[in-house]
Amino acid sequence: MLYELASYLHARARYHEAELLYQRALHIWELCLGIEHPQAQMFRANYYIFLQKKKSDTKQGE
Repeated sequence: MLYELASYLHARARYHEAELLYQRALHIWELCLGIEHPQAQMFRANYYIFLQKKKSDTKQGE
């Protein structure tokens, strides 16, 4: 649920709010599944993609 909300906020360029939710969701996934679990690793990879896109989008907006 947190991931979906973060994605929604990300799509609307509300990066700060999205990032906080992505971080919280990632932390929960890693606690529940373990950091080596494939779903946790996939989520972490998606979070890093978000960070790269956020960086790119904020540079373009300057």
